[in-house]
Amino acid sequence: MDTNYKIEVKIDIKATNETQSNDIQGNSDSFSIIINNSDAESIDKIEKAALRLTFPAIRESVSKHLSDVSLQKANEKRQDLDFIQTNKNPYRVDGEIGRFYFYTHSIYDKSKKCKYNTAKDFFPSKKGNEYQTKSDTSTGHIFKINFIPFF
Repeated sequence: MDTNYKIEVKIDIKATNETQSNDIQGNSDSFSIIINNSDAESIDKIEKAALRLTFPAIRESVSKHLSDVSLQKANEKRQDLDFIQTNKNPYRVDGEIGRFYFYTHSIYDKSKKCKYNTAKDFFPSKKGNEYQTKSDTSTGHIFKINFIPFF
């Protein structure tokens, strides 16, 4: 039976005596930002602060999860005398949550020949969508046309 995954997000906005810092502070699975009272009472500014905070948290969580998946898949493929090594270059993703990186893994046999690499063998390389901008000269409207590559 396949394993299901639960994704949890908790946003807690509360008063604090800590000094304002517009920098995002992160440790383990928690990220925070301190904003001033004026920003906390502004719809636009509190939205921007919340979004600024959530995207790094999402990227960090997804990155950690995909690194764990990579190691799990490598362990499933590993045979008795094989060894697993974390790949030197992280896997780069430019996705909906922004750019993030995660670690992939390779399996080597005793002669140090690579038998399996999650960066190529499990996580397929995908080409991004290409966009072209067109404008309607009669109205001045600009349209974004999505060209999806066919393979």
